[in-house]
Amino acid sequence: MADIEENFDAHTLLENEGRVAKLEELLLQHEKASKSKKGISSKGLIQDGEDFISKIEALGVVKLGEMEVPDGVLQLRFHGRSMLTLGSEEGGGVDWKTMWRSDLEHAAMRAEKTMNTKEAEASGSNQKVTVEAYLMRIEHGCGPPKTGFLHSVLLKWQQEEASLSVFSIPAIQAVILYKWEKWAKRLLQVEFVIYVAWMLSFLLFIGMFGDHRGFKDPGSLHHTRYGVLPLIALASAAAFMVPFLVIETCTIFAYRWSWFTQFWNVVDMGTYVFTGLTLFSYVTHTGLDSAWLTVVLAAQCIIMAAKIQYFSRVYARKGSMVDTLKVVVVDIKWFLVFMYLTMFAFGIAFFILYREDRDLDPEFESTWHAVVAMFSYMMGGFHFELFYDSSRSTAVIIFFLIYESIMAIMLVNILIAIMTDSYSLVMEEEQAWGLCSKAQIIDELETALPSFITQKWNPKFLHILKVSPRKEVLVDTLWTKLGMAEDKMEGSAKDTVAKLSRFQNKVVGKLESMRQVVKAMDPDHGSIPG
Repeated sequence: MADIEENFDAHTLLENEGRVAKLEELLLQHEKASKSKKGISSKGLIQDGEDFISKIEALGVVKLGEMEVPDGVLQLRFHGRSMLTLGSEEGGGVDWKTMWRSDLEHAAMRAEKTMNTKEAEASGSNQKVTVEAYLMRIEHGCGPPKTGFLHSVLLKWQQEEASLSVFSIPAIQAVILYKWEKWAKRLLQVEFVIYVAWMLSFLLFIGMFGDHRGFKDPGSLHHTRYGVLPLIALASAAAFMVPFLVIETCTIFAYRWSWFTQFWNVVDMGTYVFTGLTLFSYVTHTGLDSAWLTVVLAAQCIIMAAKIQYFSRVYARKGSMVDTLKVVVVDIKWFLVFMYLTMFAFGIAFFILYREDRDLDPEFESTWHAVVAMFSYMMGGFHFELFYDSSRSTAVIIFFLIYESIMAIMLVNILIAIMTDSYSLVMEEEQAWGLCSKAQIIDELETALPSFITQKWNPKFLHILKVSPRKEVLVDTLWTKLGMAEDKMEGSAKDTVAKLSRFQNKVVGKLESMRQVVKAMDPDHGSIPG
């Protein structure tokens, strides 16, 4: 037993020694980075090893300094943004004050031309506000997947090797917001317009497909107005689908198997397959009256409506409904399994209780009808006459009261409480989810766009401007929480190193005490290897 404890303590000590050394190394690198404004290669950073995200967090952003600007100019330029970003081919050697003052003044002049009187009065304040300038030191960190680091960060997150909070790391956050404001937002709006055209064309086809008068004679289908108009609508839908299919194909090559683990990718795959099956069936006159085509069309309507959330999630203040629902369902999945098993068991029980009363109501004429009836009972949809008329009314009523007590009173309310708690946790990470959604959209577009286009949006360095956390104007609390101010980062890291050092001394003292005890008990064999 003593050997096990000794090995355990020695192993823990070695692990903590490694952590202390790693923290000391990162702290030393950050101190050097603060003094030096030289860049770090993005590609080299990723190739260094699996811990490149920690290096991005520790070394990615360095503070250049502070300056004061009029509050009115600041409001016109920030306009609700958490930070401003500018691409540059120069790093710390650039005259950043002149660069940012010129950018703020030009933006204010452009904004004043489109403002109404009230907005002009609100922005007329000349009170000075302190802003902080930072430099994202990772060279070409804003580049496309082959040179930038955003694609690698997304892969880590999708493979569950990094948490959602990585998107709030200042350097990663700055890259996402730069790409979003520079080009991704406009391209997403174009993509959304094309998607709406695809969806409306397909819905128009379904609306005309429901008129069965044109489908009595499949051979002459395309020679009637009932056949030609749906064909035009369906062909238009397929044409609008092509750009999305190209983007998805490029994304599959970039992500490989991890692509199939993402929810929205599965939704996309369903829309492509269903549109293709529908077009094939209509053109070849195959299965036009079949049940499978009807189910495919119905499913496509739901999937295409859900896809709207893909575009709206980057603008929604409270997050995407589908993304939020996905996270909540993951949290309650085992509770749902238990609920549905309970429902199924009671359904079978009622099916047996009504085996001699099948003619009373079709609700219990089969097991599946009985299970559906249990779901309806859980939601309050029942009538007591069915229980009173049963030949086993006493047993039926007792089972019904037990079922309602368990499902409607207890389990449903517990489920609501769990969902409320999960929703609260999702809302706590609302900003991180928004950044993650933008990062996914940016990466999908970058993998599909030609390299000669993406290189235009690939500055060597990224300059960042944000309002000082000491002010109450446009404060981005994530920068404070994550310790982007040098004093907080250094203090936090040094405090962690000190704690681990104290733990190390405590473990060494414990081992020494054990050594003395064993030596006192057996002087000849009490030595413990150091």
